[in-house]
Amino acid sequence: MRQRTWSGSDAGLLYLHSAANDITDSLSGTRTRLPFTQKSFERIVKSLVERPAEYQTFCVYAEIRNLVMDVAKEDQTFKQQFYHFLYALLPRFQEMARAEKLSRLLERLPEAERAEAEATVLSPENLLSDGFQKVRAEMDPAGECMEEALTYFGISNAVMKKVFEAFGTDSFMNKVLFDTEEFRASIEELNRAFGEVEEAAGGRLRRIYTPLGSPESYGREAEGFEFKPDADAGTTIQMISGLKAEMTRMCAEEARKRRRSR
Repeated sequence: MRQRTWSGSDAGLLYLHSAANDITDSLSGTRTRLPFTQKSFERIVKSLVERPAEYQTFCVYAEIRNLVMDVAKEDQTFKQQFYHFLYALLPRFQEMARAEKLSRLLERLPEAERAEAEATVLSPENLLSDGFQKVRAEMDPAGECMEEALTYFGISNAVMKKVFEAFGTDSFMNKVLFDTEEFRASIEELNRAFGEVEEAAGGRLRRIYTPLGSPESYGREAEGFEFKPDADAGTTIQMISGLKAEMTRMCAEEARKRRRSR
């Protein structure tokens, strides 16, 4: 911090280091002590304002920081979305499998006794009943919402990696990317639970859920994405500011292609 003259890129790198620490600290519940104070950093930025070209360079890194912080917030939103629908579907599938197995057993009872027994022990209603259609209506969007979250992570991670690489910050900024590996076990458990439902239904199940793919199978629309900063800082800032909209577009396009392939 005793460096007499700070360049825009040096100050920008310092700003990104601070952002990365803020994100990782918020997730881990820790607090990283930075080698500078807010006041000292403000003095650095003030010195850049007096050198317009350096200040513009710093603003490029500031725009990256804005994007990183926005994506970090979106990460938590989509993480909650994934788990919300996971915890809605998983117990439902487990109950449905139980109900189907019981239904097969109850079919062995005399018809006069079967109706009363089904009304007593089947909850939720078995898959082929009229009552199940309401349950199905609730399930239809759930899997798609989980896939929406997985697609978002795949695309945002791919885009952010390319941005970090373009500015040579990947060595310390990649740690802010969301690790989708945490979803793998949940996906496998949910798919396995649905498989048990299908098996219990004896092949009579109308499709209500498409098994999720592995975390790395999402984000295909971002394959081939590259980010090349422009020689003009102002143009580069505009390019970075447009990346969230581009990620949204890619997510929508991947979802559209996925629906068409089914």
